[in-house]
Amino acid sequence: MKRILFLFLLCQPLHLVALEQTRALWVTRWDYSAPEDIDAIMRDAADVGFNTILFQVRGNGTVTYPSKIELQSEQFRGKDPDMLALAVERAHALGLQLHAWINVLPGWSGAELPTSEEQLYLKHPAWFMVDAYGRRELREHYLFLSPTLPQVRAYLLELCRELYTNYAVDGIHFDYLRFPASTFSYDPLSVALFTENAGAKPSERPAAWRLWRQKAIDAFLENVYEEIKFYKPGLILSAAVLPDRSAARDIFFQDATGWLARGHIDVIYPMLYADENQIYKRELDDYMRNSH
Repeated sequence: MKRILFLFLLCQPLHLVALEQTRALWVTRWDYSAPEDIDAIMRDAADVGFNTILFQVRGNGTVTYPSKIELQSEQFRGKDPDMLALAVERAHALGLQLHAWINVLPGWSGAELPTSEEQLYLKHPAWFMVDAYGRRELREHYLFLSPTLPQVRAYLLELCRELYTNYAVDGIHFDYLRFPASTFSYDPLSVALFTENAGAKPSERPAAWRLWRQKAIDAFLENVYEEIKFYKPGLILSAAVLPDRSAARDIFFQDATGWLARGHIDVIYPMLYADENQIYKRELDDYMRNSH
């Protein structure tokens, strides 16, 4: 059964309210660096009644665990034990589910270049989004990978496969499964693919260009979901999604309620952070009305 969860301290499945309650906690990659951090996080979460941990393992094109696919972040490189394996062990010992949380499309962040040639920004520069002026500038916030490129989607699928194959996680949780804005991406490879597919330049078919970018994200999610359910049927696939449903779809190409309707995701967590009740209620009601 598809569920929609609203993560605001308490997450409650709309379709299963009377039967079960999900109480989920995001744990960022900055919240842990040693085994005692993992112990404290899991113990405190269990003590106050959480039952699901969304544990970040990928941030800006690096991962926190030892990987054969992606560079491990400097914060964790060469450290023992494997923090993800330890987190799974500690969570399960306390009756908690642990879902591996990955920032999907961010590939780098910061005003400085990566220090390792193995980091995606230097290893695969053609994979990154650029704006309509062809700019791919270093900046403090995330630089995104282009999901319109088949090689990017294949790479990210392989990363997910490594997680669910090597670790006894209960789920995979996606964040940043979206574009940074509607003005992206005009990287040469994506523009060439669209032009070949549509028989026109993006400027000549703007509606098709918008839909093509949205469908790239949809296709990636569908591939991940189908593979997970084939090999690990009990694994939960979820995503944190933007609070304004229509803007998420039309500007950032994140069609979250469409994912639910097509059966390509188990759970969505709308990020309803508004500090005004009227805005919070409007966004919540919109998701509830349009979820299937």
